[in-house]
Amino acid sequence: MLNKTKYLKSIFGYNGKEYYYIDILNALRDVGVKNGDSIFVHSDLQSFGKLNGCITRNEVLEIYIDALKEAIGENGNLIMPTFSYSFCNNEDFDPDSTPSTVGIMTEHFRKMRNVRRSIDPIFSVAALGPDKNYFTDVGTECFGKQSVFEKLYNRDVKIIFLGETFDITYMHFVEQRFGVPYRFIKEFKGKIKIGQKMEWFTFKYYVVYLDKKARYDLDEIAEYLNKCDVLKKVELGFSKIRSVGAYDACNVITNGLARDIHILLKALP
Repeated sequence: MLNKTKYLKSIFGYNGKEYYYIDILNALRDVGVKNGDSIFVHSDLQSFGKLNGCITRNEVLEIYIDALKEAIGENGNLIMPTFSYSFCNNEDFDPDSTPSTVGIMTEHFRKMRNVRRSIDPIFSVAALGPDKNYFTDVGTECFGKQSVFEKLYNRDVKIIFLGETFDITYMHFVEQRFGVPYRFIKEFKGKIKIGQKMEWFTFKYYVVYLDKKARYDLDEIAEYLNKCDVLKKVELGFSKIRSVGAYDACNVITNGLARDIHILLKALP
């Protein structure tokens, strides 16, 4: 746990104002994060403002993680993506050592004490909390049965976006559930380290048809969820913190796909 005196340090500044630990915590509470929640956190920390030169990178990461932990309390669960895409790159996967490729906070988090990582060699996650085993004991379909994304839906987990990027990977679970025509299930094979042994696995990933030229407009997807009144947003420095419930996101995206099967995609040239 971070020394409490560090909470008094400015973390970043923007437009003449300094921002502190309490500002992050209050913003999380303002987007609906409360004691006992399970949250799945995407992060883009560099977008909030200019970092205070007197604070280290690890201190910054620990401050954000501690704010998330305080917001959900001891009974809450903190989950982060630690995607590696290992099998897609013909690489073996070791849950204990394969780095996360989706941000420095996720890599810092997966190495923390008592954090448990799933064995998905493409879309692994790391979790901390009383239900960490539930969220990290996954099947062999990245977006299907027993995937972490199905578990987010089953528990109506709040999906949190720290910063500017709205990379809502969860929507691919909704697309597979709906059966969109521009994706299909492809098998990827490789070895995963289980205990002291490397074992062969086959994982199924709902990939995009290359000839479909499907491209996502993440800003438009965020705006769509906002217009449907399910996305909460609070400004913080130069950027924002946003939150959407897994149930609400699934229902709104499903209804949108029923009206327009290409609603999540950019218009093709």
